[in-house]
Amino acid sequence: MDGLRLRTAPEWLAYFDEAYLAAQVAHCFLALNDNTQTAAYTERSLEMNTDQVRGRTFNLLMLATTHAATEPEEAVRVGGQALAEGLQSRRVLSYLRRLGHRLGTHESSSAVEPFTVRAKEAVTPE
Repeated sequence: MDGLRLRTAPEWLAYFDEAYLAAQVAHCFLALNDNTQTAAYTERSLEMNTDQVRGRTFNLLMLATTHAATEPEEAVRVGGQALAEGLQSRRVLSYLRRLGHRLGTHESSSAVEPFTVRAKEAVTPE
């Protein structure tokens, strides 16, 4: 490797780590409606990085969204963890709307209905 020098990452790129990359890959698979890959990469990101509240909330909401169609109780459990974080950014609210939309076919479920009410309260401005 003559002439090749390894450099440290610039300071502005310090946030970019393997957990962040896994989350970004999960976003791509979510856009492609590939729930299996979305869940795999989201779980990987969650395992690697638990101290970033904002990123953790996004990951939890993505993971909940992957469960919404086939495992609504799991979607509600994971979505509830995200709600407990208390973040109210536009991005969090859009993720909550997407999750609520995907849970729509299960809205009469005894597990889903209370979560849907909580999520609607979170996305509705006072």
